[in-house]
Amino acid sequence: MSNLLTLNNQIYGYNNQEFTIPLSSKLVDVAVVLVNLNLEVPGHLTSLNPDYIIHRSKAYMTNKFKLYDISYASDLMIEMNLQSKEVSTPNELIKLYNESGLLISPFKVPIRYVNKPYQYGTISFQVPDVIEEDLLNHLKLFVRWIELSKETTTFSPVSYLHELMHLELTRIKGSVTNYFHSELLSIFIELVYAYENNENGILFRQVLLNRLNYFLYEFDNLFKYYYEKEEGIDEYQAAISSKYLVSILMALNLFDLYTHSNNSIKKEIINKIQQVLDGTKQLEDILNELDISYDNSLHPNLFQKQLQL
Repeated sequence: MSNLLTLNNQIYGYNNQEFTIPLSSKLVDVAVVLVNLNLEVPGHLTSLNPDYIIHRSKAYMTNKFKLYDISYASDLMIEMNLQSKEVSTPNELIKLYNESGLLISPFKVPIRYVNKPYQYGTISFQVPDVIEEDLLNHLKLFVRWIELSKETTTFSPVSYLHELMHLELTRIKGSVTNYFHSELLSIFIELVYAYENNENGILFRQVLLNRLNYFLYEFDNLFKYYYEKEEGIDEYQAAISSKYLVSILMALNLFDLYTHSNNSIKKEIINKIQQVLDGTKQLEDILNELDISYDNSLHPNLFQKQLQL
């Protein structure tokens, strides 16, 4: 499993040496507080025509950020077998692969609607068929499609925006250097969109409670990894749980700063995120500038404040 996690570093540009967070007393305290809160998700959201998902999301995202074309896996790339290519240097192979894809608008990436819960969203990437570290570190990551739930509701743009942020961040390898932070901005944009488009007072609570319940789900997985080995939670799954636990807490901390700031500071936060999308700063740089860390995100009072919004 450690090989898969190391491969993650090479493909995405992370620099982690450890992929699993400890089950600290502060993390346990946060989980205990959440267990004792009323996290019942409110009633169903209204249905939404799939045609409006891209329309709403594009209008919102392009108003907030300057977005870039992203690397899309062409038919040529999908059919390419790098191991069989005869080239004189590794750089020639890297150039051949990176130039075989296409650049397209993120809103042109195909969406596949699948039989999954309404919150569902994921991205399918083209994974190159090489494992040599010196090659993987320089190969671009090309998207194939986005998957969303076929149960399209007013929650669907939230899931779509989450994946759009991932696309923009994977455009530049190493824009996020810590694997534990890889879901942070995608969760942050979920919360901000829902807060600013809180239709009938339901959407934001849906999104927030969805994330808090998911936190408890991943906490349970991490607990099983450390104390109930027979439950089958291996190192790879524990790493995924660690990533979501850290990202959720820090995204909530950043969101709390955003919602309790004046318009000038809100604009500054968005501008800092834009620097990450531009490739002029790494996510960890702006987190340091905003004083957002994992340690100072381990405060249960953040949840009470957000549940009252």
